[in-house]
Parts: sequence; C-alpha cells; structure tokens
Amino acid sequence: MVQISRILAPTDGSSTSLKAEEMAITLAKQFNGEIRFIHVVWTPASQMPRKEANVAFEVKDWEKSKEEDVVSAKNYLHNALKSAEKDKVTASAQLYRTTYSVRESICQIAHDLDVDIIVMGTKGRSLTRVILGSVAVGVVTYANRPVLVVR
Repeated sequence: MVQISRILAPTDGSSTSLKAEEMAITLAKQFNGEIRFIHVVWTPASQMPRKEANVAFEVKDWEKSKEEDVVSAKNYLHNALKSAEKDKVTASAQLYRTTYSVRESICQIAHDLDVDIIVMGTKGRSLTRVILGSVAVGVVTYANRPVLVVR
C-alpha cells in the first residue's frame, strides 16, 4: 500500500494553489500525514550574499519580516496553516529565497525534506501558460518524486 506521510505543498495564494492546499489537507487526513507548506521568493542575485546565490535557503525569522515580498508570502502561509489546523492536520510552513529557478528550488526542497509527494496548483499568479504554469511544468518535469497537480 502506498504511504503518504510527508507532503510538500508550495503555495502562492492563487485559486489553484488554494485548491491544492485543500487536496494536501485531504491526503494528510487520509494517510495521517503531515504537510510542509512553502513559498519560494525569487530574488535577484545582486541582492543576495554571494555564498547564498543560486541556492534555495530558508528565510530565518520570516514571520517577523516587514519586507514587501515577504508580507504577502506570510499571509499565504498563515492561511494555509489555519486551514490545516481547522481540519486537525499537522502542518508547518517555511519561506525560502532563491536567485535560481523557483521550480528547481521546489524540487530541491522536496528532495532535502524527503517528502513523499508534492501537491501544487496548475497555475500560479503569473499567467505564462494556458494549461499548466511554467513552475508546475518544471516541477512535474524535474521532481524525483510524485507530483499531484490540482486544477
């Protein structure tokens, strides 16, 4: 039998992302698993310390940050945590920064956290593709674990 105990759910507050959060919560309830909600903020390399360029890294004390790009991410992550809590699902959230590709960063984070599945929306806040967004396409293409894409 398939066991799904660790779920990664990238979120950006878009409508499909919210549906993916619901699906992740449903899976976590069904399999008694836990969810890690993440949001990855792309940052130009010129604004990052040299040693952290091209790497997805956790933003420490992200909940206290007042940076503009972090404020909306905090809202997405807090709302996802509230939804999980309401359904009595174990969940945590983390904000990441990268100067590299968001899709590659999601794949790397999934690998580092050794999750069983990635659950994400078809399209995020940018409308670069009609059916699947470029981040979703990249994660489906490069992830070394199952990806459930929710419409």
